[in-house]
Amino acid sequence: MKSVIFFDHHCPLCRRTINFLGRQDKHQRFQFAPLDGKTAENLFLGSLAHLCAMNTVILLEQPSGRIWMRGRAVFRVLWLMGGGWKCLGWLYEMPFVDLVYKLVAKHRKRGGDLPPLSVHLLP
Repeated sequence: MKSVIFFDHHCPLCRRTINFLGRQDKHQRFQFAPLDGKTAENLFLGSLAHLCAMNTVILLEQPSGRIWMRGRAVFRVLWLMGGGWKCLGWLYEMPFVDLVYKLVAKHRKRGGDLPPLSVHLLP
């Protein structure tokens, strides 16, 4: 089973990032799904339902089932992609990555028009 990256598909920066990750994911380790889609709704039932409302990137890592959020999710994805990306990916362990993520996220919807997605999305 592939890991799933949940994201805000109404956000220009988020869509550009997902397109970039899709191009860089040479081993096809990831699937992509909108936070407000059926896949997220079905996976995050009950006590996890609040995750979708947080409006942040979420990585559901497989096969462990571990959930990563915000900056830690972004850098964990880079770590899992391997290769040269692993050089940056180790930052997922650093406590400041969520702070940096929050600073960027404040302005993420200012990115202009929504670019088309070049990756297949789960519903």
